[in-house]
Amino acid sequence: MAESMSWMRSLREWLRLLPFIGRPCLIVRRYGGLGDLLSLMPGLEALKQKHPAHALILVTSPGLVKIAALAGVAALVLPSTLRGSGWLATVLKPALDITPQLADELEPPGQRRRRLLMEEFAGLLRVELKAPLQPVRIQPQAQGQEAVRARLADAGVPLEKLVVIHSGPSWPVKHWPEAHWCRLVEALKARGHAVIQTGAKGHDGNAEVQMPAVEGAIDWRDRLELPELAALLSLARLFVGIDSGPLHLAASVGVPMIGLFGPTDASSILPPMPEATAVHADIACLGCHHQAGGPLHWRSGCPHEVACMKLIDPDMVIRACELRLNREAGPA
Repeated sequence: MAESMSWMRSLREWLRLLPFIGRPCLIVRRYGGLGDLLSLMPGLEALKQKHPAHALILVTSPGLVKIAALAGVAALVLPSTLRGSGWLATVLKPALDITPQLADELEPPGQRRRRLLMEEFAGLLRVELKAPLQPVRIQPQAQGQEAVRARLADAGVPLEKLVVIHSGPSWPVKHWPEAHWCRLVEALKARGHAVIQTGAKGHDGNAEVQMPAVEGAIDWRDRLELPELAALLSLARLFVGIDSGPLHLAASVGVPMIGLFGPTDASSILPPMPEATAVHADIACLGCHHQAGGPLHWRSGCPHEVACMKLIDPDMVIRACELRLNREAGPA
């Protein structure tokens, strides 16, 4: 668990709360990953519409505060490390104080429904989403975009050729083999594209997971904060990634994307947008994360040696990239 903030920093956060004391408000506490937070955002928008006179206060993981604030949904975003955060409800007396948790986050984990993740979060907030379903749009700050443009220019990357990839880290059962990533990057570069690898070198939640650099890609792992990543994605022609937070961030900035899926059901995860394509293998155990009784592979590994990800043919992904880059639509 992250350590609490210093009292001085916490005092500054509490001072930001002063305008909300005595006002009707709602508190939503959501920790964990970027993808889940972004999938929660449409439900938060619906919650605001349901309670228009109330100020929405979001409490989330410290690393997600800046991107949550950039989304502009909550009136105030606070870090979960805030000292005395347990007193928020006592001080603010909110009409609602909720911590939405998915079924697979419970102990023991339950079955995740084959239902779009943003709809699942909306159900936990007791609101309904209006059609058409779509992710909350994030507009990166102009200053951040210019800074990323300058870094790309220094790296000799032309914007019209920019492809961003995210190979991980995530839970190992979501990883696509390193050799497949190298084959994809080789093919993209042969077609004149410049490929930047984003993400991190290690996994915060699993010290044993280390993410190698993909041969041929420009390595920007551990070099971008989330607002900078949003700026980079907004400038890219294409994003390719596994089922993880950057995939949802790419949806929020509106970049065409290719998502690689195996243990999770693409139709339940991938944001519903015409610019998004899911690629997966044809295998009987596909989407096992949604099995009755709850997922086991997160903790115990995969009895089939993660065949669902290993069998995603690089040529399938290359073809899907060509369709997107040529502005064509169609299944992978």
